[in-house]
Amino acid sequence: MRRVPWRYVLPLGNVAFAAGLMRIALEQATQYVTRTNALVVWDYIPSAAQITYMVNFPAFAASSGLRLLAGRWSFVGTVGFVICVAVLWYFVGLWADYRNSSTKRHWGRRISIVVSVCGLAASVGVGLFALAHLMLHPFLGVAGLIWFGFLLRTFLIALRRVARGELAHVRS
Repeated sequence: MRRVPWRYVLPLGNVAFAAGLMRIALEQATQYVTRTNALVVWDYIPSAAQITYMVNFPAFAASSGLRLLAGRWSFVGTVGFVICVAVLWYFVGLWADYRNSSTKRHWGRRISIVVSVCGLAASVGVGLFALAHLMLHPFLGVAGLIWFGFLLRTFLIALRRVARGELAHVRS
């Protein structure tokens, strides 16, 4: 029986998870605004949204600019977040497939360096975004710092392997 690659399973599962929780979060936000008679709420993040943001923190960080421009609970902001979730988990699945593969396929040295450096820059951005959320939403900030540590470790190891020449082989 042929196994389904993680790069397909993880995005589909996490998009369904994120979309479902964002639907619940929208209802929680509506109830909160109704209950408090607030016109604008900047510091409230419903618990369902916090859960999906913690699980998908890099996607939360990547989509924050769009959500800020379009509005936190707008359709465009939510769809942008869900698309970022799909992209995040596609790359996590790609990484898992690569780690579980018996035949390792490598990129060229320059591409490996560019990907590793961009990954390091993205992990630093995730870390800074996590620090910004640490005081107001501590669980969200801690989840972001965990993601930061995972991403930093992953891309530092990749950069070290490139420097040693382990990832500089031509694709087979």
